[in-house]
Amino acid sequence: MSGYLAAAAVGCALVLQSVGYSQSPQATKIRDSLGCKDCRIESQLIVDLSSSLKLLDANGSFPAGVRVDSKGRYRVLGIGQPQVFSPQGQRLAIPQGDAVQNIRAPSTVISLPGDSVLLLDPGIGNALLFDPFLRYVRSIAFDIPATSGVVINWPSRVVMNGNIPTPDAAGFPLHEISFASNRAAVVRSFASEEATLLVGGGNNMSPDLSEDPLGGFWTADVSRFRLTKWTSATKPVESIERLSEWFTPTAIATLGGPNTPPTSRVVAVEADLNSNLWAFLRVPKAEWRTAWPPAVPGISEVAITPNMMPKLFTTVVELIDLHRKVVLSRRAFIGVVVNALPGHRAAMFTSSGGIQRLEVWQFSVSRNLGAGAVQ
Repeated sequence: MSGYLAAAAVGCALVLQSVGYSQSPQATKIRDSLGCKDCRIESQLIVDLSSSLKLLDANGSFPAGVRVDSKGRYRVLGIGQPQVFSPQGQRLAIPQGDAVQNIRAPSTVISLPGDSVLLLDPGIGNALLFDPFLRYVRSIAFDIPATSGVVINWPSRVVMNGNIPTPDAAGFPLHEISFASNRAAVVRSFASEEATLLVGGGNNMSPDLSEDPLGGFWTADVSRFRLTKWTSATKPVESIERLSEWFTPTAIATLGGPNTPPTSRVVAVEADLNSNLWAFLRVPKAEWRTAWPPAVPGISEVAITPNMMPKLFTTVVELIDLHRKVVLSRRAFIGVVVNALPGHRAAMFTSSGGIQRLEVWQFSVSRNLGAGAVQ
């Protein structure tokens, strides 16, 4: 389908966009069999960010995300005001001002060239630019629903995932956005031909886009376990579809209910320099029913609380060899993956005995060479 031009307004954000599909290469289907039976995925705790959870009570919010900048500093989103931590987990002070105090619910933080960061807060209709010393620089008008981004060429080309409620863009999950002026502009909205476009303008793509260190970026279909590599020119060049006995594809990912299990979902993927792809997934636990409180007559809806998530899901990490097109290794871990981070790391949330923890773990693969030797 060829693209066409459209113009619309979303709040105060300018939308001057072309929309259309991009033809994807035929998907390579990869099954469950392991390509390295002696390989094992290992994990190591990198930093504990649990002090950020002191703002949470039993009915608080599940962390929206943990981001890391080029200096190794972590930003925790979705728990009150954004919180910044040193690489060692120490809370860092953020220089205050009216712009910082007015932050409501930022959707993501994007690292920019020169160690600056862009904090997106559609709730206040602004994207806030901070310098490498965490000082506020300026704001850009922005109220486009978007969850993550990959910088192609700052400030004119940032690819983001989100749902833009215009007749032409509804359902298209990817958008090329320019921050070159004092008002964000959506230049182009697009999707692969195989993308699942949902009625009502939603999309089934993982909230996190992942930059490939070898160039381009990766996206993932949340409920189909379909992974797509895009070039910096936003052309899909590789597509992988995992066919698994433990991951059942669905039309849409849900948390289920007291009598319905949650669906498996791809949370994020991260490529490494060895042409491997790390996939982080949430998979229903066998005892998922225990997450739900006892039924109360006359009450048909139950709120999801952070403490329920580790009872609903466990985390599965897979390492996929992109050259051989096989899964090298797979392993389940206790806790719920929040999002992936560069360097095959991930933020993990756990809750046990009323104690909540938010930690960053790094994953690696070891190989048993026999006689106790491990590589």
